[in-house]
Amino acid sequence: MAWKAHFDRPLERLRWPDCPPAPDPVESCLAQIDRACREIAFCELADVIAGSRITALRKALSYCREEERRDTGAGDLDSRTVEAELASLEQTLPLEQAYRADQRDLAIARLTEAQNRLRGGCTTSDAEMDETLKSRVRAALTISAAEMVAISRDRAVARVAQIW
Repeated sequence: MAWKAHFDRPLERLRWPDCPPAPDPVESCLAQIDRACREIAFCELADVIAGSRITALRKALSYCREEERRDTGAGDLDSRTVEAELASLEQTLPLEQAYRADQRDLAIARLTEAQNRLRGGCTTSDAEMDETLKSRVRAALTISAAEMVAISRDRAVARVAQIW
């Protein structure tokens, strides 16, 4: 009946000694802002990559057609295959863009909500915050959602330009 003794222990002995403390509201807001900014950046990068895939396929298609026109036999790609792939991507692009726009809108809403909580009530007194935390709060409150989207788009374009 060892199992019975296990269940008969008083509740205070069942407390977990290694439970993490409750999250600090300021740190929680900063973490939410960070996650929202990363999601916005991901959505922008995915949009830029999708457009670049189509551009690359269009270039490949023109290359295939040029090789077929010359009839050199050097073209490794069949233009019909590239056309089919391009048509498929162009057909699904609006769905991808709409999905990412929805994800971006949700991230913007979370960013705005966390900034509002940080501005209006979840902050502790300035005396209780160290300088590092104060500077993180100031940085989190200075950027707007529109600025975050623009910065993320610019960085995504630059990253993709380096690759392609």
